[in-house]
Amino acid sequence: MRKKWHLIFFLASYQLAVTGHTTPLPDLPRIDMANFLPATRNQIEQVYSAALAKPDSADTCGTLGMVLDAYEQQESAETCYRRAHLIEPNSFRWSFYLGWVQVALGKNGEAVVTFGEAVRMNPDYLPARLKLAESLLAAGQPQESSKLYQAITKQRPEFAEAHYGLGRAYAAQGDATAAVASYLEACELFPPYGAAHYALALAYRKLGDTANARQHFNVFEQNKT
Repeated sequence: MRKKWHLIFFLASYQLAVTGHTTPLPDLPRIDMANFLPATRNQIEQVYSAALAKPDSADTCGTLGMVLDAYEQQESAETCYRRAHLIEPNSFRWSFYLGWVQVALGKNGEAVVTFGEAVRMNPDYLPARLKLAESLLAAGQPQESSKLYQAITKQRPEFAEAHYGLGRAYAAQGDATAAVASYLEACELFPPYGAAHYALALAYRKLGDTANARQHFNVFEQNKT
């Protein structure tokens, strides 16, 4: 089976190298500059002009996406990142940025695929692995998400966000006891972690432990931000 997938990957890569893009490139987005302040408009116009001048450059298209992303124009940014990713499919950064904006747009199923590609290219990059686990959970795959979070917490046990994510994955599977253990670990590693305290309070309440639930709700109220 592994040899079969290696062969498929090789043939797909060879076809891409010989024929070019296998998927049509999306057009660069139309941007209404009137919605921006003058300084912002000038910045966007510069990178937009560069992208129009070199539409087959992943750098110019991706840079336009980064600027639009910075100004919360996620839909247009996604188009630019997708174009850059198709031009340079083996570039980690365009896969990572594309997945990031897909999460922001709620396209979690697509983000799973995109972050999966990014992690295969750079398996040691923790933010990509965390976003993949988050996307799996949001896409309704809590078991796969928990497996990835477990692997991250074993490798980086000091990382509170991974324990919090693992708790959310356990909670989505209906295992409140396991969720409590993971949330507690996150709170111990980072005491002012408001979201973790809130999730922990909900898990305690589900288990009928009202005293601990009240305690962590109070901590959450002091650390909402």
